[in-house]
Amino acid sequence: MEKVIAVDTNVLVRFLIRDPDGFDLSKNALAREALVLGTVWLENEWVLRSVYRMPAIAIAEAFEGLLGFPNLVVPERAALVLACGLAREGMDFADSFHLAQARRASNFVTFDRELLKRGSRAGLEVALTHPSEIGAIDP
Repeated sequence: MEKVIAVDTNVLVRFLIRDPDGFDLSKNALAREALVLGTVWLENEWVLRSVYRMPAIAIAEAFEGLLGFPNLVVPERAALVLACGLAREGMDFADSFHLAQARRASNFVTFDRELLKRGSRAGLEVALTHPSEIGAIDP
């Protein structure tokens, strides 16, 4: 049995942009049992958006396509699927992924007012809360 490999952001990026120098090597790596960590998805989204100017919907579609790879190991698969859906609806991907991973918590505490608005409208299991609303902790 082959060992699981973990892939870095640059492997996914080179695959998704069909980099002439790295596409085939990236494809080969992704054909194996390849672990993609949550931090890699976050960094990948940032690179595709910031460097390659890909729109959010195209990034979500690309990620959903990668999730179809049978050997891809994604520890937070359900959270990633949810985050892609929220990003398609206009929410920032990183915020979406944070919220999706926090779904087991009672509250997601943030100063980000835009996230408070958008996240509250998304109908998630986790409540979005401004720090001023959680009260002081007794010493």
